[in-house]
Amino acid sequence: MENEIFEVKLPTGETLKGRNWKAKEAIGSLVIATGMQEHALRYEGFARFLNEQGYDVYVLDAFGQGLNVDDGHPIQVWPEDGFAKNVDGIALALKLAGKNGKPAYVMGHSMGSFMVQSLLEEHPGLAKKAILCGSNGGQLGLMKLASLLAHILVHKGNMEKPVKLLTKLSLDVYADAVAPCKTSADWLSYNEDNVKAYLEDPLCGNPNTGSFWLGFLDGMKRIWEKKNLNKIDKSTEVLIISGKQDPVGQFGSGLVWLYDTYRRLGLSKVVLHLYPNMRHEVLNEDGKAEVYRDVVSFLE
Repeated sequence: MENEIFEVKLPTGETLKGRNWKAKEAIGSLVIATGMQEHALRYEGFARFLNEQGYDVYVLDAFGQGLNVDDGHPIQVWPEDGFAKNVDGIALALKLAGKNGKPAYVMGHSMGSFMVQSLLEEHPGLAKKAILCGSNGGQLGLMKLASLLAHILVHKGNMEKPVKLLTKLSLDVYADAVAPCKTSADWLSYNEDNVKAYLEDPLCGNPNTGSFWLGFLDGMKRIWEKKNLNKIDKSTEVLIISGKQDPVGQFGSGLVWLYDTYRRLGLSKVVLHLYPNMRHEVLNEDGKAEVYRDVVSFLE
């Protein structure tokens, strides 16, 4: 079936929209939080596959992305406390997905995976199973420094404009990590068709504004603090999936840190899959069928 648009309303009155693909006879639901500089429709193929396995899929766009961009809400612009509000939006989407009486699980890709890490801390027990895709861990000091830098560089005049230095110190580093490359987005995927589609999509790759960086880094500097990690419900099951050649996850070392940390916390089940010959977007690589199977196996 065609996707339907859904929305969740935050306590502040702000709304977040996303796309919903429904299974014929649902046995459960998966809420997906998207990555940076992309949108929900990019998950259509994955969502339809999950529909065939019996899962309703809700893909929530973040502030300033996809369905949340309009005349009054510019692309890549976040409200104050944007990270926390996005996390609350994911929580509301989980509650919406669970209204059919079936289990509702959560997944986040890249930026969305960091929001899901925060969700596990701020809404413990809400999702019994969580999937972290294209994620990272163990860079608390770096995130605190980056947040401090953002507060120095961002001001009233560039809240809705790109901040080039912050981009250079983040996304450009990922591109350099896989050099030599043909395009600035090669770090996303070995699949050249996927990279081409991303570069040609007007809703992808738009530069992050000052408001985005402030909110995003304010959230990132908290998720790996011990006091917050200790909030996670110990009955939570976590699947971590990443390409071995993904610079976001420090080519696997950041995911090993995350896996070890969750195991030490005593979570009931933690599984790590690092896929060779894959980069950041494992859901869009040529070998994605293996990733899809691993996701379904974890959800069952």
